Amino acid sequence: MPSDKHFASIDDFLFVRILSSIPEYKSICLLLENKKTKNHAILIINKEPFNTETVNEWIKTISLEYIDANDIYGNYSLTLDQPFNENKCTFIYPCTEKHIIKYSEQKRYLIKETGEDYKKITLPYLMENNVSDVTWIRNIFEKDYEKESIIYKDDDPDTGFLLMADLKWDRKTMSNMYLQVLIQKKGIKSVRDLDESHLPLLENIRNKVNYALKEKYNLEKNEIIMYFHYQPTYYHLHLHVTPLSLNHPSRQITSLMLDDVIGNIKLMSNYYQLATLSFIGKEFDDLCQRHLQRA
Repeated sequence: MPSDKHFASIDDFLFVRILSSIPEYKSICLLLENKKTKNHAILIINKEPFNTETVNEWIKTISLEYIDANDIYGNYSLTLDQPFNENKCTFIYPCTEKHIIKYSEQKRYLIKETGEDYKKITLPYLMENNVSDVTWIRNIFEKDYEKESIIYKDDDPDTGFLLMADLKWDRKTMSNMYLQVLIQKKGIKSVRDLDESHLPLLENIRNKVNYALKEKYNLEKNEIIMYFHYQPTYYHLHLHVTPLSLNHPSRQITSLMLDDVIGNIKLMSNYYQLATLSFIGKEFDDLCQRHLQRA
């Protein structure tokens, strides 16, 4: 990450408004404005999991405030000393209007996209918006950005990939582990582009990610899951890798397990060109609106 993107505080920014808040996942998204440039920023704050290695330290700082009780069950408001009340954030600056829309609270719709819908609605939208040109991915592959996040690297131009720690992970808490796989090959936008010619790529990812996680974290292959999103957040083929025990909001109706994708393609090479794939569309998103208008 370039040095001019490093921040020690947000003193140069003004609070504009709350974009969204998800209580069940302990997260909030805030819109900020730079006092000098007037450029907008998005601050995404998430509460960190409890540190199990320092329980003996932080348990001594607990203070309780009584709420109510019934029989042996008491409800209290609990506070910890600030050093133990950890939070993590992602800072997007400067952000675009698309970022603001993406992170804003808005109505959601379940879109059932047929293969024909993809050709007539989704693909034209993707081509119009040049969505495969993702600057931060180019920076990783061409300028060695985020080298400290790389866990495993395969340089083969056809079947190679990077296994990286995601921004969502604090790099410490294994129960909260969140990784991404970015493929080396350009031009594959999503699972819609996959057919039997990509089986060597998919099987190489499965085998080598399993190997890497066993070597580095002693995780067995039946303790982790690898999955795609549809629609993906960005259109350079990538996978998400998490422990099976992690109940993350990204694992939802739009997740497609890597093993299932491989199996479906082996059954029918053009499975993902024909299949109906459901995704969650957001009210202010142009692609969602195009599908709703054609429904």
